[in-house]
Formats: sequence, structure tokens, C-alpha cells
Amino acid sequence: MVSTFVKDMNPKTKTDSIERGDEIPRDAICTCKSCHHDFFRDCVKSSCTCCAKDEHSMILDGIEGFLSIRPESYFGEANKIRNEDLIKAMKVKGSLTDSKVEEAIRKVPRHLFVPSNVIKFAYEDRPLPSQNEQTISQPSVVARMTEWLDVKKGNKVLEIGCGSGWQSAILSLLVEAGNVFSIEMSSVLVEFAKKNHAKAGIKNVEIIEGDGSLGLPEKSPFDRIIITAACPEIPKPLVEQLSMDGLLVAPIGEFRQSMVLLKKTKDGIKELKRELGYIFVPLNIKFG
Repeated sequence: MVSTFVKDMNPKTKTDSIERGDEIPRDAICTCKSCHHDFFRDCVKSSCTCCAKDEHSMILDGIEGFLSIRPESYFGEANKIRNEDLIKAMKVKGSLTDSKVEEAIRKVPRHLFVPSNVIKFAYEDRPLPSQNEQTISQPSVVARMTEWLDVKKGNKVLEIGCGSGWQSAILSLLVEAGNVFSIEMSSVLVEFAKKNHAKAGIKNVEIIEGDGSLGLPEKSPFDRIIITAACPEIPKPLVEQLSMDGLLVAPIGEFRQSMVLLKKTKDGIKELKRELGYIFVPLNIKFG
């Protein structure tokens, strides 16, 4: 539960001056009563980034006051509005059409999965820099890949490249009682994603440090496999670990990629969909 220090429950009443020692988290989203704009805390004083007033009150979810702890699990009204705007934008683009995927995205706050220095862009449909010189995928791309994967309740899913953990968090809601396994080469990203999952309360995702191109044979076969980095071809171990009638989605290519959806059948691998125009970081591992 978020602890809130309330100076005045009446939003029309001006609060006392704010001392420098009154700390508001740097990534808190507040509403300035002077100019009525939402803004992100970005300094030790209480200055609004819009009107730059040093003495003013702020409203958080309709209550006038100040957060006294970091809002790591705080999905406030301003974030909910931004998330809905993001969802609407993706639906307009046509990259989000499935109601189950939409609801999963609605329930997973993206601001918990991005570095603090770019948190103000968390609900924009754009890729963001992550840890270890990697990139967090654009939300509309995550939505498209998730829809193509057609995850069912109880599925066992393998993700290659955990990123910030947002993709696997969305998958975890879709599989419900199923399981998601995510393999990541970078120990920095492994720790980052694990911390993000803990903040978001994700329980059914196991993140493993290792060579994703080798898959996870001890947990195979997998109903669904998603590769979140570019590869010139699908690593053979992943094809072998895909269950019969299982689906695999991946960006295939070197400099620019095509998003490809494959299905494993008794007659071999069948390509179901292909879409041009993607750019992913490369899968720099054994079979990448």
C-alpha cells in the first residue's frame, strides 16, 4: 500500500510551503494545482516542471499530498490514463486487435519495466534504451508478436531474450496457470527483469541466464516460443524443442528483419505469416 502524507484533504485549499526536506520520488507523477498539468518529479525541490513554482500543492489520485515512498508498485490515475492512451494508439494503428492481449497490457504497468531516466516515456509507443546497451521493444511490436503467438491458458512458453521483463509479464497473464521461461545472456538484464517482475507481482515466469539459442531442453517441449532479437535463421535447437502444432514467432534477417510466424506440423515447419519492416538488436549467441 502507498503511504501518503496529506496536508489538506480539500483540493481547493492552498497547502503550506514545501520544505526542501519534503521528499517526493523522482518518478512520481503529480498534478500541479497552479497550472493543472501532470508532471514527473525531477528535482529535490517541489518545483513543477511546467510552471516552475516552488510553493504549490499537488494532487495524487484526487488526494492532495505527497508520496512518502517510491511508487514502484503504484499504478496511479495518471499512469492509468497514459496506459489507456497507449492502448488506443496501438488499436488505431492496427497492432492491437485481440481483447485478451489488450487486457493483459492494461494490467501490466510499463513504467515498472523501464529505467528511471526514461520513465516519462513509458507510455509512448516507442522503443526505449534499457540496461547493458540493449533496447526495450516498442509496445506496438510487443502487442503484434504477442497476438501472433496466440497464447492459450495453460501453455508453456519459452522466450529468448528477457529484455526488461515486460513481454514475459504480459505472457504470464495470458498463460494463467501455465509457465513462462525466459533465457537471457546478459546477467545485468536478468537481474533487471527479475526486479521488475517482483515489483509487478509476477510469479509464473522463470528467468534463466544462458545461451537462448540452445533453448531449454530440460523443460521442453514448448507450446509457444518467442524470439525477441534478430536472427538470420531460427536456431535448430529451438525448432526441435517446439511441440507438435506449436507456434514460434521471431524477427528474421540481418540489417532489417521480417516478423515471421511458424508452425510445427507433422510435415515440417510451415510459415503462417510474414511481415516486413522491423529492426531488432541481433541475437549475438552461439546460433545467432
